[in-house]
Amino acid sequence: MIYRAHFVVPITGEPIEGGEVIVRNGQIEAVGTGLAAGAPGERIEDLGHAAILPGLVNAHTHLDYTILRGLLDDEPFFAWIRRLTELASHLRPEDFLVSARLGALQLIRSGVTAIGDSTLSGAAVEAAAEAGLRGIVYQETFGPDPAADYTDQVEALADQVDNLRGQAGDRISIGVSPHSVYTASDPLLRLVARLAWDEGLPVALHAAETRAELDFIESATGEIAAFHSLVGFEPTPRAKSPVAYLHDTGILGEKTTLAHCVHVSEADLDILAEENACVAHCPKSNAKLGVGTAPLDRIIGRGIAAGIGTDSAASDNSLDMFEEMRFAVLGQRAARRDVQALDAKTVLELATLGGAAALGLETEIGSLEAGKRADLVAVDLSAPSTFPCPDPYSALVYSCSAADVLLTVIEGEEVYRSGEFRRVDSKETLRQAAMLAASL
Repeated sequence: MIYRAHFVVPITGEPIEGGEVIVRNGQIEAVGTGLAAGAPGERIEDLGHAAILPGLVNAHTHLDYTILRGLLDDEPFFAWIRRLTELASHLRPEDFLVSARLGALQLIRSGVTAIGDSTLSGAAVEAAAEAGLRGIVYQETFGPDPAADYTDQVEALADQVDNLRGQAGDRISIGVSPHSVYTASDPLLRLVARLAWDEGLPVALHAAETRAELDFIESATGEIAAFHSLVGFEPTPRAKSPVAYLHDTGILGEKTTLAHCVHVSEADLDILAEENACVAHCPKSNAKLGVGTAPLDRIIGRGIAAGIGTDSAASDNSLDMFEEMRFAVLGQRAARRDVQALDAKTVLELATLGGAAALGLETEIGSLEAGKRADLVAVDLSAPSTFPCPDPYSALVYSCSAADVLLTVIEGEEVYRSGEFRRVDSKETLRQAAMLAASL
C-alpha cells in the first residue's frame, strides 16, 4: 500500500510536499516522493489535500473514567478527586469496560495510535487491545497508610500484572502505577519500586500536580495532611519536594513516567534528568482543575523525555490531542509571556516522538521512517477551518481538531476511516454507554 497526500510530516525530517509512504507487512518501507514509480502494481491511496503524520501518542490518560465526562466539571481539585472516587465506587467491572471502550473509540477517532493509560479496574487493557491500540497500561495500586504492611498487596499486584498480560495482545505492555505520593505511602512505594526493578516493569505516577501535594510532603500541612489525619494516618514532614521524595524511594528511572509535574523546581528537574525519568504534560486538565501550568519549556530544555497527555475525560472532557497540543503551546506562551516559549513544530514532536520516548517506544513508533511500525494518521486540510495551509505544523496544531482525522492506521491496519471503526462496534458501545450514563 502506498499512502499519498499533499503533505507527509515525518517529524524527524522536513515536511514533504506531494509525499508518499509505502507500508508493507505492518512496517514503513519508505517515505519520500515518486515512490510509486519504483513499485509498479502497488495499490495507491491518494488522500488529497491532507497531511500524513505519525500516530499521536496520548502519554497519560484513564480510559476507565470516560463515562464520567461532564459529571465533575467546575470543581476544585480535591473536591473533584473525592467525587471521582465516590462515583467510581458505583461502577461494576462490566461498567468500566464499557467506559474504557468508549474512550478507546474517541482516541482512535482523534488520531491516537498509542497510549499510556493508568487503570483502576484493568478494563483498559481489554478495551485497548480490542481497539488495536498500542502502548502501556499501568495497573494502579493505592495504600496511603504509612504504618501498614503492603507485602501481600504488592504480591497480589504482581499477580494482576500477570493476568493482564494474558489479555493484552501483542501491542499492549503492562506496567504498575502507585497512584501518587498522597495515596501511596512510603512502604508501598518502596515495595512497588522493588517489584518494578525486579520484573523490568514500566511505572507511572501522578507527581507534583498541586501545591497542596507539596505542602503535604514538605511540611505535612494543608488539606491533604488534614484529610490524612482525619482518617487516622499521621503524615510525616519530609522537608523535600515530591520528586525528591520519590527519588528516595527508588522508584524513579528510565521506565518511570511522571504525569503533570506542574510544581517542580530546578533541583527536581536535575533529579529527573539524572534518572532519565519521563514526563507526561497534561495542560488542559491542569488548567481546568486550576492547579497551574507545568514549566514544559524548562522540562524539554533539560533534555527530559516528555509527551503530551489528555488525562481522563472526567477532567479533560474531549480527549482531543489536537486541542491538547494547541493548549500546550498557548498555555506556555501565556504563562511565560513569551511567544517563543513553545512552537507548533515542537509540540507536534512531543505528541508523537516525545510521547513514544516517554513510553520507551521511540525506536518503534513516533516518526515516519523506514523500518518503524506503520502507525500513522491522515488529517484533512481542505476544510474552511484549515485552508489555506502553507505550513502543515501550523495547520495541524493551530487549526485542526479530531473531526479532521480521515484515517488512523496501526501497524498497517486501518482501524478507523472516515467515520467507520474497523475493529469495534461503535453503535453497540454507544448504546451501552448511554444506558450506563443514565444510571449514573
